[in-house]
Amino acid sequence: MKGIAGILLAATPLAALILYFALAGQQQVRNDQVTHETKQVVDEAKFDLEFEKANREISGKPMTTEEIEAKQKAIDELSNQAKEVSKKSEQINAQSEADLKDLRSAMEDKK
Repeated sequence: MKGIAGILLAATPLAALILYFALAGQQQVRNDQVTHETKQVVDEAKFDLEFEKANREISGKPMTTEEIEAKQKAIDELSNQAKEVSKKSEQINAQSEADLKDLRSAMEDKK
């Protein structure tokens, strides 16, 4: 009976560590996905603006400066959002690395 209890007590920190890494990995993937999606939206908006400019030039109805400025303003707002998401992702990564460091030191202290 003592052997089973000892195994359970030894396995509990290991199970917690495995669970932490699994959840941290999922969070990292989500952050990377959101960062990529926001950058993709900015790239699509830039492409759409350039395409619309060229298309309307060909059709003989060029975009007015107000239309271009409005679309450029929207692109700038999207770019700012992408920067904020990227900054937040970097902060989360830094926090994850700090947590990992703490876990490693705690595991080494137990040895």
